[in-house]
Amino acid sequence: MAAIELHPAGGAWAPTTLFQYGTEIVVSSPAPAPPGARVEAAAVADDGARSAFRIKVHRCKRQEDGTFVLVGVTIDLRREARTILEELGRVAPGRPLGV
Repeated sequence: MAAIELHPAGGAWAPTTLFQYGTEIVVSSPAPAPPGARVEAAAVADDGARSAFRIKVHRCKRQEDGTFVLVGVTIDLRREARTILEELGRVAPGRPLGV
């Protein structure tokens, strides 16, 4: 199944959950990111092909489990990544509460 991975500053690539994709992208993150930060991300296709893009963070909120929810917009998004995000967005679990 297709997936998204984040590369927080100073961290390693980590799989993430896509909560929403549309005018905004909402994803989980193991590390916080301040508003205005650009977080490296990659959309990974079923065949393992990666398409890199960045997320410009608008908001970040800590969750009870110690992870963070990042809300922002995509930048440097290629067609391959957009296709994967749209596919994942159709089955996304919905926006977390309080974000």
